[in-house]
Amino acid sequence: MKLLEHSDSIRASRAILHFSGWPDAGEMIEFSLAELKSMAPFQLVAEWDLEDHWQIESLRPVAHVRHGQIKQLEWPVYRFFSVRHGSHEPFLVGTGAEPSRDWRQFTRDLLDILRRWGCREVILLGSLYDQIFHDEVLISAVVQDTRGYNELRQLGCRPAEYVGPSSIHSAILEATQGTEPRCISLWTHLPFYLQGPHELTSARCLEIIGTLLGFTLDPVHLRQRWAEREGEIDDLIHGNQELRQAIEALKTDRQRRQPGSHGKIVRMDDFARKRQEPRPEGE
Repeated sequence: MKLLEHSDSIRASRAILHFSGWPDAGEMIEFSLAELKSMAPFQLVAEWDLEDHWQIESLRPVAHVRHGQIKQLEWPVYRFFSVRHGSHEPFLVGTGAEPSRDWRQFTRDLLDILRRWGCREVILLGSLYDQIFHDEVLISAVVQDTRGYNELRQLGCRPAEYVGPSSIHSAILEATQGTEPRCISLWTHLPFYLQGPHELTSARCLEIIGTLLGFTLDPVHLRQRWAEREGEIDDLIHGNQELRQAIEALKTDRQRRQPGSHGKIVRMDDFARKRQEPRPEGE
C-alpha cells in the first residue's frame, strides 16, 4: 500500500467517503462535495496510490501532452482532505475512483488507514438514478444498527430495499459490521430522465451530513439555484413531447405499482436544442 501523508498529525473521529464512477450517478456526490468545499476549507492531508486496485479496462491514467511531449501522467489516487467547519472538530473527506479489483484488500487497507487516524464513524455517499420526478427529494440509507436506523429515519431518509449489483459501499459496510469504525451509507436518488446534479437534493444531502457531524449546514444558494432551474425544466417538459411521454409512462408505472426500467438518460441541453429547432409542419 502506497500512502503519501502530507501531515504528521492526521486525526479525525469522523470521515465522509466518496467513490466516483458507478456509485455516483450524474456525478451528484462530486457536485455536493464541491459545494461543501465552498462552505468549509479543504486541506489535502494524504494521497493513496490505487495501482493495486484498478484495471486499465475500467480506468485509464490521464495524460497531459503539450507541444508533442508528455508533461504529466495522472495515475489513479484516492485523496483524503481534512475539513473544519467553524470551531467544530475537523473531519475527513475521502474521494477518488471506485476500485475495480481486490475489493477485500482495498477495504482492509482503507479501514486500517482510518483506524490509524482515529476514525470511529464513516459516512459513505452515493447516488443513483431512480423512478422519481424532478420535484421530489429522496435519500435512502443502509445502516448497521438500531441507532443508525433511528437517526436516519428522524432525518427523513428511507431504509434501502435493494437486490442487485453492488458497489464498494457494501464491502465496507460488511467489513465494519459490529466493529469500528461505525458505518452508514447514504444514497441520493436522481430522476431517471435528467442528467447531472439536482440542487434541491444536494442541499438536503448536505443538511443531513451536517446534522450527522454535529453542526448546521444551510446551503441556501442551492435552493435558490434550484428554484430558478425548476422553472426551466418545467418549460422544457411542457415544450417537448418525448419528455412528456417519458414522465407520463413513469406516472403509469407508479399507478400500476410495477417495477419498470429506468429508461434512457435524457440530457436537458438536448431538449433545449430540440426545442429551438424548427418543427416539421403539422406538429
